[in-house]
Amino acid sequence: MKTLHLPFCFYPDPVGGTEIYVEALAVCLRKLDVEAEVAVPATDQRSYRYNDLTVHRFETGTPSLADLYGPGDPVAARSFAKVLESCAPDVVHLHSWTTGVSLRLLRTVKAAGIPVVFTYHTPTVTCARGTLLRWGSEQCDGDLKSAPCAACMLNGKGLSRALSTALASIPVAVGKRVGELRLNGKLMTAVRASELIQLHHDAVKGLFAEADAIVAVSNWVYDLIVRNGTDKSKLTISRHALRDSAELNHPAQPRRADEDIRIAFVGRLAREKGIDILLEAMRRIASPRLKLDIFGLAVDSEAESLKQSVVNAGDRRIRLLPPFPNANAISELGAYDCLAVPSQWLETGPLVVLEAFAAGIPIVGSNLGGIAELVEDEKNGLLVEPASIEAWVTAFNRLLTEPGLLSRLRLGIPKVRTMDQVAVEMLALYRRLAPSVLPFTALEERPQ
Repeated sequence: MKTLHLPFCFYPDPVGGTEIYVEALAVCLRKLDVEAEVAVPATDQRSYRYNDLTVHRFETGTPSLADLYGPGDPVAARSFAKVLESCAPDVVHLHSWTTGVSLRLLRTVKAAGIPVVFTYHTPTVTCARGTLLRWGSEQCDGDLKSAPCAACMLNGKGLSRALSTALASIPVAVGKRVGELRLNGKLMTAVRASELIQLHHDAVKGLFAEADAIVAVSNWVYDLIVRNGTDKSKLTISRHALRDSAELNHPAQPRRADEDIRIAFVGRLAREKGIDILLEAMRRIASPRLKLDIFGLAVDSEAESLKQSVVNAGDRRIRLLPPFPNANAISELGAYDCLAVPSQWLETGPLVVLEAFAAGIPIVGSNLGGIAELVEDEKNGLLVEPASIEAWVTAFNRLLTEPGLLSRLRLGIPKVRTMDQVAVEMLALYRRLAPSVLPFTALEERPQ
């Protein structure tokens, strides 16, 4: 059996949790006699090898606004068709949903008679704002409704609630006419908000309807997809995991009550990851015993601004460090007392929580989304009101003033599941969709 996997991007470019998951899944599938290759949208069309994996880059274009929000980049879909023909997979597994990995691309796969699996990895799949936080602060149920979603999207671009709501009430037909007249600019785009959101929702519903199987990596993802009318028979829950290693599930290390409290943050330097919340909480705590190391990935101008805010703070307790290789995550995190995960959006994992558990350290994290599903408050971590600076200050002060707290939380850390288990679950899914396909070793050994 041969599978083709489509994340957002891939090595050697900077990657996130989805790409780490895909690489690990591909390696573990090969142990089960399932061949796995990777394809990603890019500025060029070429194939190469990375860590014994074949990676295909397919060229993207400059789609119209309607294609950007709706069915996707036609150039990318045509470019991917060449990859599909040369690769000839038995199953295509989508791990992203973007203008490059789109409804047009999915339909290209289905037209070739190949089954499609989709894994929902990030809230950007369904949420045009990207966070699944209504107005940026209230947890959203993910119900795809045009007017509320259009208003929230515009608010996320800096408009007031009142103006966003007014613009979102403009009929879809008006937006279509503006598009037909090719009237450009920020104002004209805002006038088209209801039309663009409708296109976005139609594409998402097309994905849910046309994918042969959908993988939810957390309970909230499952509930969201069902809420939007998807047949439950298509859905499988398969939670995130880590690559199998002898390093998994370290025992808790003893510590003295008077030692410094060493906190790690690992992730993108972005406001939705809550780094600004973390910095403000540290500023309000005077204790020299509280130390924070930020392993931050900078990918845009916002990240550079956040990096500068760390420098400007001049707080010697806070260090800004380069990201470590994912292969070193468990050993690196093992040097800390806890991991801070102050996300301000609905995470589906995140993988770093599992890496911290594998390193034997508890979590201080947002009581939101996948974090709240993985962390048991007061057992293996502390769950904190996401946007409340006071709540974060209280949580960190507890680490300083309750001598036995960290040791108690370490004792409650669960065993971390592995990508070998995920690979077994995915193979069962692939076999259901392509029951007549043999393992690829069997094909190699079959007489010609």
